[in-house]
Amino acid sequence: MAVFTDAQTDAINAQGGSVLVSAAAGSGKTTVLIERIIRMITRRENPIDVDRLLIVTFTRAAASEMKERLAKAINSLLENDPYNSLPVSYTHLRAHETRHDLVCRLLLEKKKKKNK
Repeated sequence: MAVFTDAQTDAINAQGGSVLVSAAAGSGKTTVLIERIIRMITRRENPIDVDRLLIVTFTRAAASEMKERLAKAINSLLENDPYNSLPVSYTHLRAHETRHDLVCRLLLEKKKKKNK
């Protein structure tokens, strides 16, 4: 298990809204976000459905890496405790959503609704 700084722990445990994690390259942002996601979807009280999370990165490569690391973390949990109640639908996470992709997708959805 990773050892986190106080600031990282605060980001992992923050509740009641969105969290923006901004830090220098190699500082552990992805590790913090993965830990936050895992804790949110596996907590005993009021676990969050993975479908309710919006996780956006700057590049497709970063999004793909995050998806791989999240899948690895979930698979590790399942190997250690195969009878737990982890969600089984995590594999559909968007592996290539960037800020640009997100904005384009939202604009297209809005246009489709307007044209109906």
